[in-house]
Amino acid sequence: MDCPICLMKVEKTQEHKLSCGHMFHKECISQWVRDNMNCPMCRKVSRMENLIYYPQDSTNVEYSIDETWTTKISDIEFGGLVFKKPCQQLINQCPQGYINAHRCGNQALGCVYNLTSSNGKRVKIDYFLRQLILFYRVDVTKIVTISEYSDRYFSSEQRIESNYYTVEKGIYTYFAEFIFERMKGKLGKKYQVYYSKNANSLIMDLVTITMKGLTRESNANPLLITSIHSIVKLLEGKTISNESMSEYASCKPIELQSMIEEQKTFCSQVTLL
Repeated sequence: MDCPICLMKVEKTQEHKLSCGHMFHKECISQWVRDNMNCPMCRKVSRMENLIYYPQDSTNVEYSIDETWTTKISDIEFGGLVFKKPCQQLINQCPQGYINAHRCGNQALGCVYNLTSSNGKRVKIDYFLRQLILFYRVDVTKIVTISEYSDRYFSSEQRIESNYYTVEKGIYTYFAEFIFERMKGKLGKKYQVYYSKNANSLIMDLVTITMKGLTRESNANPLLITSIHSIVKLLEGKTISNESMSEYASCKPIELQSMIEEQKTFCSQVTLL
């Protein structure tokens, strides 16, 4: 059959079938849903949570950081595969694709990353499982496969309780949504911020590191907005004002300063390429 978007023949290895039954080239439908969260034929699919959008360039040419901040686990096993040095594989890897990340009804994108097993098989994991591997102790019994469409990636149903925060998929989905909406929305436009493919990874990593260092209970928004500020300043040399951060985090400026100071240590160990 022919792809309804480009009108070219769809080979078996190139096809992507939506839940409504319509078939397209994977690349064609990936481009379509960047701006239209529905099926171009019937308009019935309003959200495609598990469809991976593939970027044209997935090479990190912006920064390098060592494993100092990570768990440094030697290997991890899930999906019948063994992955050696997963932190080393992930820490400097930029997003290899994007999936929908929305908890509050917005159309935000979260990242997926590659892990290569000891026998050379490459799989994809989402933004939440990446954080668990890099910065927490992973419960492999909670790792799940998501494959509603022709793409497949791994995530986790793990939940970790702390005195000051809870680690779970829903929280990190909110993080991904907040970062995407602010960087692509009014905040990014106001400060002429370039939302690079690596910015999301660095911001999410900094959110986790800052969160793990909390000594008192805190709302998530100050964590997020200060992490955005610190990475924007690192990558682009631009400073988001205290007034803007306070507005977007719904808090007082004084609540943000201690977090920004703590984040300077992490930022100082990121080498720009």
